[in-house]
Amino acid sequence: KDLKCLKSCQRNVDVCNLRVFFATNRDICDGEKHRELQLLTNKCRSITDVIDLHARNKADMSPKNLSLCWNQITKLVTRDQNRRNKLRIKQNQTLLQPLLADTLRSVKLFESKNLAATCHKLAKLGKVCSFDVSNNVWEALELEIAQKSDSMSAMELSNISWALATAKRSTPDTWEIISKAAIRCAHQFSSQNIANTVWAFSKAHQSAPKLFDELSIAAMRRVQEFNSQEIANTVWAYARAKHSCPLLFDKFAQCALPRLSEFYAQAISNTVWAYSKANHSSPALFDAVAKISQNRAHEFNPQNIANIVWAYSKAGHSSPALFDKLAEVSLTHIDRFTSQNVANIVLAYSKAGHSSPILFEKFAKYIASRGHEFNSQELVNTFHAYAMAGYSSPMLFEKFAYLATSRVHEFTSQNIANAVWAFAKAGHCPSLLFDDISSIASNRVHEFNSQEIANTIWAYSTLNHSSPALFDKVEKVLLPRVQELNSQDISNLVWAYARAGHSSPELFDRIADTAIDRLDEFSTQSIVNTLWAYGTAAHSSAPLFDEIAITLLPLVNHLNAQSIANIVWAYSKL
Repeated sequence: KDLKCLKSCQRNVDVCNLRVFFATNRDICDGEKHRELQLLTNKCRSITDVIDLHARNKADMSPKNLSLCWNQITKLVTRDQNRRNKLRIKQNQTLLQPLLADTLRSVKLFESKNLAATCHKLAKLGKVCSFDVSNNVWEALELEIAQKSDSMSAMELSNISWALATAKRSTPDTWEIISKAAIRCAHQFSSQNIANTVWAFSKAHQSAPKLFDELSIAAMRRVQEFNSQEIANTVWAYARAKHSCPLLFDKFAQCALPRLSEFYAQAISNTVWAYSKANHSSPALFDAVAKISQNRAHEFNPQNIANIVWAYSKAGHSSPALFDKLAEVSLTHIDRFTSQNVANIVLAYSKAGHSSPILFEKFAKYIASRGHEFNSQELVNTFHAYAMAGYSSPMLFEKFAYLATSRVHEFTSQNIANAVWAFAKAGHCPSLLFDDISSIASNRVHEFNSQEIANTIWAYSTLNHSSPALFDKVEKVLLPRVQELNSQDISNLVWAYARAGHSSPELFDRIADTAIDRLDEFSTQSIVNTLWAYGTAAHSSAPLFDEIAITLLPLVNHLNAQSIANIVWAYSKL
């Protein structure tokens, strides 16, 4: 009985051993097959080779092999312009659908490393070849990202973030999961991981303040490890996300100063743009960039030039030599500029107070032939800039009026205010356009802020374009909002009503009551203009006039002749 039992046990052991033997050998065979496929994939010299390899070995391909296929395809198209062009053709993209379908079926078996790599390559193919990855594929990938995020490394999280941003994926839950996973291992992020991750979150418009705080700490610890592109991408991301981090920006400025020669043209452009956007002053950095940029101005494309002059203008950092050099370079390839480039450049030159008549003349010809390419915002910004620069050209402003007439219904309240201000500043009054704007503004005046209201009314009065309905509507809207007006708005508003001869006693009374307590905010010219307006409108306000007299007494010796004449005239009038 014991012997029979022993023999039975022995047979069971033999069967188990045999099963283990076959399983082990099967695993060994599978492993060898996968390694063989890996070698064959790496040897593929065309996209067709990869497609054929997958078709022949579809049943044997592991998730890693599938990921390697995408890696090899991406590598091939990145290196060859001809391949990129061919893959942009939809018919050629359909040849990759079996590989994409197989990837989708196997996605749950992907390890985090292969998942991250596949996401990265699919996004890159979309970027360089417009390869169409369907929504259901990305949804499946995002589901696996959520399942495996806790086990992902810093590099994997960085690559996935970059991929989702590049593919324009905006699922909030997915980004939140990535953010939480990245916070847990933020100290492990390399300089490249940090730059790519913050760039991705900013590009995708995903708010992640805790993550940005953690990564800024990690960045400051290893700031010397960042290369020029990583510095530029990181500050760009923080600025675009409106995430303030002064210490990090100071560190990067110190790090960048001795290494500016390493920065590519776009990195230079993005860096100064970021510092201006973040309102972070760095005069030494801007001086150094101005100096190096003059010698390398030929490297800048139109977008780089637009970003640089915008940055210097916004920062209030004067650099005439740089602006002259960039204008000179711009003249050589005007036809390459987009409407947005033109709008941003002329606005930057105007705000910086830098005269460049030849450049403005060239851009005027550009507008004459390509004005239809400008959207509403670009159009208004452009002729606002020409007006600020004192550029006088009736033909150009006629062109502006023609273009604006067909788009005025698209204008925001700011567009309307800036447009009529520009025409008034240029002394050009397109009556039909002003009639249209008056009608639109009357119905939408509640959307206007106080400055926009004041500028609009000022423009109509300056150009002597009568619009009683608009003035009446403005009065009704402003009466409960007088406290919102600043000193310049008050001065412009009462001046405009007085000059237009539009009686508004209730508004003038309300403004007088407000102005009495705020005269210390008024410039001398604003006070004089306000006095003139009340005198012209024959609107008496003894308390206001008494308070103005007290304010002006110490300033009498500094008044010019015109101001003195207006003051005594106003007091004698009332």
